[in-house]
Amino acid sequence: QRLAARDGSLPSSFQVQPLEQIQKTRSSKTKVLPISFNATLVANLVDQHQTTEHVMAIRKKSEASRQQKAHDTNERQKSSAAQLQKRLALRQKAKQARALKKCTPFQTLSDQAQDQIVDAMNFEQIKEGTALCEQGSVADRMYLLMSGHCSVQVDGVHVANLYQLDVFGENALFSTTNNSTRNRPMLRSATVIAREDVDVLVLSRNALKTLLHSKVMDRQTMMVLKEVAEERKQQNALMKEAMHVDALK
Repeated sequence: QRLAARDGSLPSSFQVQPLEQIQKTRSSKTKVLPISFNATLVANLVDQHQTTEHVMAIRKKSEASRQQKAHDTNERQKSSAAQLQKRLALRQKAKQARALKKCTPFQTLSDQAQDQIVDAMNFEQIKEGTALCEQGSVADRMYLLMSGHCSVQVDGVHVANLYQLDVFGENALFSTTNNSTRNRPMLRSATVIAREDVDVLVLSRNALKTLLHSKVMDRQTMMVLKEVAEERKQQNALMKEAMHVDALK
């Protein structure tokens, strides 16, 4: 540094005797020739040192990334295992309680057929305040409430509550159109909101189609579902009208 500050460059050649060699010389009394350094050699040594540090930093970062990925994979596996155990437990609970028997469209099905429907359901955890169904949205799934409770609203007016083992969303799911003369998807007739963290079993439209192809549900059941959908729609309209009348009193 002093040499560089003096004239901006190192001398073309200079000599230095490392401390280790000096100590070795003193202990062994063996003459050690000094090592000759020049600017090019010093620059090469600096480059090698920097390269070594860079390689070590890359290795360290790679190892940390590998460990993080292994940790994330392990956590996902634990979460998946926990989700599987929860889903199996809730399915068994729904079967033992004969939850689908409480839903008019499924009352005519055999216990075996109901169990097959339950086995096709997926498990979901819904946070408090989340809308499971929104009025006017396209219906593509049915819900079986396994814990917690939800509120039902029509045009923003509270009309009912849902509790454990209640089934909802089934009416629109089993009907493909709002109008028999038009190819339009069935829309939700009400909004369902979780009033606390809830666990639900969900039957999707695709899972339903698979069940239909396997003949778990017969045509008579499908007709019953359409009739119930119409009845529910009329009930919601009457309840909404009644709520408005009470509000005007």
